[in-house]
Amino acid sequence: ENRPLLEAVKLVSDIFQHLLVLVGEKFGVNATAVRPESGVLVPPLDRPEQVIELLTEASSRAGAELGQDVFVAANVGASELYDMEKCKYELNAGQWKNGADTVGQLADFVTA
Repeated sequence: ENRPLLEAVKLVSDIFQHLLVLVGEKFGVNATAVRPESGVLVPPLDRPEQVIELLTEASSRAGAELGQDVFVAANVGASELYDMEKCKYELNAGQWKNGADTVGQLADFVTA
């Protein structure tokens, strides 16, 4: 469904506000701080899958369905995930994977 731009921006804003509340409920108010250098919310997650779980719940609270009303994109080339010296990705703390294995793990996230 094509949404007018203003409606889409409001939906994303609503989801983000619900995400902040949800992260505060699960991890405490200190976890709701947004990194000033990137504008990114970085709660202390135990598993990468928690990102999708949190976004699904926040979307639901905002009256939207993830994968239907709103979609998620990941910047898997982000310098925070890739170590140039090791030539590997770290999606899980301490677990380094090559590109093909990383793509497989990301595919598992979105198809689960």
